[in-house]
Amino acid sequence: MVLFLDFDGCLVDIAASPESIEIPEELPRLLNYAYYRMDSRVVLVSGRPTETILQYLPSFAGPVYGSHGSEVQFDGLRVPLIEVSTEAGDIVKLIRDFADHHDGMQFEQKPMSFAVHYRNCPQNEPVVRQFMQDLASVHPDLELQEAKMALELKPVGADKGRAILDAMERYGWTDKKPIHIGDDVTDEKAFSVLDQYGGFGVKVGDGATVANYHVPTPKAVRELLQRWIAA
Repeated sequence: MVLFLDFDGCLVDIAASPESIEIPEELPRLLNYAYYRMDSRVVLVSGRPTETILQYLPSFAGPVYGSHGSEVQFDGLRVPLIEVSTEAGDIVKLIRDFADHHDGMQFEQKPMSFAVHYRNCPQNEPVVRQFMQDLASVHPDLELQEAKMALELKPVGADKGRAILDAMERYGWTDKKPIHIGDDVTDEKAFSVLDQYGGFGVKVGDGATVANYHVPTPKAVRELLQRWIAA
């Protein structure tokens, strides 16, 4: 078995802003126990950059796929999996100016993608969507990514399904059964590739999904990890 885990909304609760999450006290210990009990076959897969995940979980020893499968970091080495030709500086300025001129919006810059969070002003979702769609239309190497109360421009072809396929091949796990646990629209691509290896998905929280199973909260995910470790 190979265990793939999302971060926000899966291992930790969704927060009002990306930088205000809280790491549960038991989480680093649970991940480390799982990693060693499963012969190192535990992988984190997130929309956040790899370096950000490792800032929150510095003791995690396994591979970390970040920026929706655009990059992987393992054993101190970060490898970009997709190159973006778009001039990032111009996009950063445009999106930051847009967010700054709308109360409650927050711009998040990542190494290979650009997000606007509107959790604090949900009524502005149509405005954010139109703006991001317009940007995507003039940058053919970027595409719009839905997320919980956020919209993001990311490299075309970068997704968590790609991350899982890369990990299974890169680390020689093609004879193993993958399990992915995640909560967001971004995790649906990951769920959709698991059948290739006889694996299954676990959806965290509400919402339509192609995952096989469901758990209600990140706390329930951590309890599930604890039971797996004990078994």
